[in-house]
Amino acid sequence: YAMTINTDKTKIYGISYPDAVFFEYDIPSGKFYRHGQWLSAKAYSGPERSWRSVPRAFICASDGKVYSSGDNGLMYTFDPASGKISQTYMRIPGEYWETQNYNGYPVVEQLIEVKPGVVYGSCNDGFLFRFDLESQTLMVLGKPRVERRMRAMTLGHDGRLYMIAGEKDNVCRMFSYDIAGEEGFLDYGVLGVDRSPYYAKIA
Repeated sequence: YAMTINTDKTKIYGISYPDAVFFEYDIPSGKFYRHGQWLSAKAYSGPERSWRSVPRAFICASDGKVYSSGDNGLMYTFDPASGKISQTYMRIPGEYWETQNYNGYPVVEQLIEVKPGVVYGSCNDGFLFRFDLESQTLMVLGKPRVERRMRAMTLGHDGRLYMIAGEKDNVCRMFSYDIAGEEGFLDYGVLGVDRSPYYAKIA
């Protein structure tokens, strides 16, 4: 469902769907290792309500550990030295739904380490955030749209994060975020072409 590779390109880490089993593939030996359940709770926070809330991205950061979101929206980490999955105190932003019979929480959509120890991420509720590996602190940077999801994100050569925001049944828009903090979000408009009545395509 989501994978990442370590910095020396010897190990691939990933998670299965829908069982959320965290695994490792050792490239030189060609062997798989199962490290257990990344998640224990079963939530369906959407926007696709029939999909289990399993993180959609992992990152093997410069400190050698693997990071993504886990139960209750908390960031989890896997330490290859100990082979253990552990919970941090950093909680990603989003809509948290807690009732007598249900507990819903957001999941990570993308993670990008822009420089050693500084990771930017997005979640299925459409928020952008940043966390620091050394201090183990997380900061919410905002939400470009009222709609949920940040469906894709990459770092441009100009030092801006580029992302697509919006839900699959509606029109998605492209945004950028200035990581230098000078301009914030910029809206580039709808990714689509409308040549009605001949055709209309939406990315």
